Amino acid sequence: MNYLIRSKLVSIIIPTYNRENLLHRPIESVLNQTYSNWELLIVDDGSQDNTRQLIESYSQKDSRIKYIANDRSKGPSGARNSGIIQSEGEYIAFLDSDDEWLEHHLLDSIEILEKKNVEVCFSLWIEKHAEKEIRVFDPLHTQNNLKQKASLFETYKNAIIFDDRFFEHYATDDGWFYHINTMVIQRQVLNRVGLLNEKYFTGEDTEFFIRFFAESKIALINNYHFLYHQTPDSLYNFFDRSQVDIESLCKDKALCDKITNSGINSNEIRLMIRKRVQQSKRIKDKKKCFRTIDGAIARKYLTLSYINRDDFRKSVYFCLLSLRYRFNKNKILYLFNLLPFRKTRAINQMELDFY
Repeated sequence: MNYLIRSKLVSIIIPTYNRENLLHRPIESVLNQTYSNWELLIVDDGSQDNTRQLIESYSQKDSRIKYIANDRSKGPSGARNSGIIQSEGEYIAFLDSDDEWLEHHLLDSIEILEKKNVEVCFSLWIEKHAEKEIRVFDPLHTQNNLKQKASLFETYKNAIIFDDRFFEHYATDDGWFYHINTMVIQRQVLNRVGLLNEKYFTGEDTEFFIRFFAESKIALINNYHFLYHQTPDSLYNFFDRSQVDIESLCKDKALCDKITNSGINSNEIRLMIRKRVQQSKRIKDKKKCFRTIDGAIARKYLTLSYINRDDFRKSVYFCLLSLRYRFNKNKILYLFNLLPFRKTRAINQMELDFY
């Protein structure tokens, strides 16, 4: 990479709340980057622990690290927006306060952004559950999905460069390859797409992505750049979704409530995507897009119905919503079996969605 590219400032934004015991992890991963021209803005969303003292101990050693108190609406969107507004870099990257980048993340991302003149770059991630690492994109069906993308779009080294057909492709894709913590964007594109929507407490990142997907040149690096840690207090990744014991889960009301709230929010985002598909003038096969989106909405509502099956009204409500988006005779039988005098409430678990 030439000197001109290495000279461009990257603003890294970490929103945080009461993460004194975990914050060292993302900070150290930034310090270990092979790309060194960055500023790190850690935005404190009203922490009650020693978060500020920890950040200031780092900033005293490295002036690139800055403490910012969030002055916008509370939550990750407001904190990230505070960071964006006060940042100075030509590029902006995001990292959560309990996660970490691999050392090549910024260098490889900036190279693709510059060499291929793209506006947004993503890469892959490894899920970490305590000491267990899950290489999410290693399974054969996922690799085949990536190969299909590479056959449809331009490639450069290990990156896939999407063009204006991407939004339609995304709307019919059953894979998920996009994470805000691997996202590096050109600052100037925010003049067109705007900041994060602060009304969302979870799912705000997906809503943010969709605005880029519909009108920006995007790259996906087919390489692992990020360690995504599962912690009980994460807003989304608060349990191991790859190893779901449904019967145990249904007995844990607090966990069911968290999954339910997360699922409702996920479907709000899907409905927003559906609306954008409907409004798009570029998409050729809207029916295919609607089938994919409606199927995902229906699976999510059915999942919420099933995990809440001991709450008759709530379970029936979610099942009816699922039927609205995808009619299925098995759901009618399941709905009948929800009646209090019935004992059998089983459903094909292949129809459920915990992601």
